[in-house]
Amino acid sequence: MLKLYNNKLIGYCETGVSEFGLYGQDTSNVFNSNIKSQSSSWKYHTTKVFYNRNSTGHRSKEIKDLSSEYFLFIGCSITVGSAVALEETFPYIVAKHANKDYYNLAVEGAGYDMIAYNLSNWFKQTNIKPRAVIIKWPELFRTFRIHNNTVIPIGPWNCKADIGSVVTTEEWAGFEVVSSTDYFKHYSSIIKDTVESLITSHGITIINVPDLLTMDLGRDLKHPGTETHKALASSILNILGQ
Repeated sequence: MLKLYNNKLIGYCETGVSEFGLYGQDTSNVFNSNIKSQSSSWKYHTTKVFYNRNSTGHRSKEIKDLSSEYFLFIGCSITVGSAVALEETFPYIVAKHANKDYYNLAVEGAGYDMIAYNLSNWFKQTNIKPRAVIIKWPELFRTFRIHNNTVIPIGPWNCKADIGSVVTTEEWAGFEVVSSTDYFKHYSSIIKDTVESLITSHGITIINVPDLLTMDLGRDLKHPGTETHKALASSILNILGQ
């Protein structure tokens, strides 16, 4: 689950170290099912993946420990690096090759509006600005609701029962309608423009991570694997070099 922390950033409820996520695709139940269908050469028979989340529920170091030379990454589960080890995620690879510190502000299920929400609150409270903000935009048809500091991502994975009383029947009917129209495309485009204006107005470089076909899969057999993350990192480093 996600929550709204006192610093007004959205992050995971879970902090500290865990081998599996408690929700989403990379859970122990999913792994136990997947391992039965994979050959003995599958790397995750012997390779473990751990999630080390800081006190704001992000897969990153503490904000207070950031150096003044850092990149800020944000996006959804791909940017989190769901189902691969930290050292195999594209934010880690990019920062290491560029010899920069980094913070990963991404959370699973994030849409354009959640990215805008977290970035806006980041800039309101963080004195040291990043050298670049690197965004992997998610699919268009996502939004979220906050209820008693619990954050509920809403997207194609939801059914009405997932959301309960947080979203009314009328709202849910609205989501079903607009997700099949051009509304969210227009809505997402406006948010994207607003986010880019926010970043560039601070004199910060913005890098939009290009779409890339998934080359391999991580432990959950749903999210991109190590080779895909390497390719994403390479494309970002090429843009930085330019």
